[in-house]
Amino acid sequence: MKNFRNIIFLFTVFILCLQWPVITILKPQHHEVYTCGYCNNPIIQKSELAECVLCNKHFHDSCWDKNNKCSTSECPGTKKVIPLTQKLFNTIMPGLCIFAAAFMLSWAAELAQFYIPQSLAIVFLALIAILPEYAIDMYFAWTAGKNPIYIQYAAANMTGANRLLIGLGWALVVLLYWLKTRHPKISLEPSHKLEINTLLIATIYSFTLPLKGHLELSDTIILIAIFLYYAYQASKLGVHEPEIEEGPTKILCSVKEPWRTVNTLLLFAISGLAIYTSAEPFAEGLLELGESFKIDQFILVQWIAPLASESPELIVAILFALKSKPELGLQTVISSTINQWTLLVGMLPLVYNISVGKIMPMVLDVRQTEELLLTASQSLYALLVISNLTFSVLEGFVLFTFFTISLLFPSTTVRFIFSGLYIIKVFFQKRLPNSIMMKKQNNFLPTDILQEPVLIAGTKMLMATNVNVVEHRYHQPSLLTQNQP
Repeated sequence: MKNFRNIIFLFTVFILCLQWPVITILKPQHHEVYTCGYCNNPIIQKSELAECVLCNKHFHDSCWDKNNKCSTSECPGTKKVIPLTQKLFNTIMPGLCIFAAAFMLSWAAELAQFYIPQSLAIVFLALIAILPEYAIDMYFAWTAGKNPIYIQYAAANMTGANRLLIGLGWALVVLLYWLKTRHPKISLEPSHKLEINTLLIATIYSFTLPLKGHLELSDTIILIAIFLYYAYQASKLGVHEPEIEEGPTKILCSVKEPWRTVNTLLLFAISGLAIYTSAEPFAEGLLELGESFKIDQFILVQWIAPLASESPELIVAILFALKSKPELGLQTVISSTINQWTLLVGMLPLVYNISVGKIMPMVLDVRQTEELLLTASQSLYALLVISNLTFSVLEGFVLFTFFTISLLFPSTTVRFIFSGLYIIKVFFQKRLPNSIMMKKQNNFLPTDILQEPVLIAGTKMLMATNVNVVEHRYHQPSLLTQNQP
């Protein structure tokens, strides 16, 4: 009976993963950039596209509303209205496709552990883990090179994904484990100090991003270097023979060679095709829905897109907790947080510069700056919470509560208040120096930079400097606004 349910689930995921590529083939999407019939500027943001029902001429939606008619001489045509049901369909279906592709990628990654050399397994599996989220954010970064207004969406998606993992993912693992077993905390193995130390480096460096007010190629080099060094250190720890849990992967794994290899390659191919065809329509569909329902598009991109791309990963972590293996669930979301702070953030300025065609910073406005500051502050507090290799129910509840309240009150003032609260709470964590230190032969970081006076002094500097810089930026005109067409 259990195998039958797994087969049905496997079949359902395949159907959801293939439905949007099939729709795309049957009804090809138009990718050309139209020129507005009024202002003669390119219409890059598809949610701003308006079309005359008679002459099929294209305009910015704002230009049409301003003139309230077609620009073609004596054309009595009206603006073509896209039904709301069609907008919902064009957003939900590619979203489901990405959701299913993320599941399929996780199965393929489990099967791939049988073939990938140990030294490459960590890097490869980390890249696979963030691929759905990566595809959406890279689309926004690429489009931002053509239309600077998309910079805000790239920043929104990235910060939302990181805060969702920590505020929801980490917290749910420990809370659900407590509900099932009544154990008040999760204990991690000493080998996880590598992840904690890596996250410490990435988090401290992330505070420089709101300080500068932009992302640049030097950030790409540093963040990717952090990840590569982490992968190198992890590969030296060794990778054990994978233990496949009960579920769809167990069924796929039971197939004899060479068909198991074929299944693995097929999973990667189908999920890759699904993500490639769905990332753009899903991202643009969210923007169109925001326009239709008068919902802040920044908020939609920040929370709905990460929910679709990261739900399978969160579900896996939750299942580990419910199976009384909470340390594996917590390890899953911690590793994903590292991947997103390094690979995901690091690739944004690189893709943006390639799109622009020259080297230039990816300028952030005040809202994006405070979102980055809040995300870095949350990461710093979460890091210190687990720095003694334990994660308690109370700590998980605090993370979840702070995350939820900051989500419900999106004003800039509230964002800065919560950033300050996270950093202030750091001063009450007294266990970092003793817990995060490693034996000399296994040191990942020099022990002197982990001493309490240095870390606390650095935190004070970050808190004071960030507040001063952001307050100063309030009085500066946004470069994003200046660059808008």
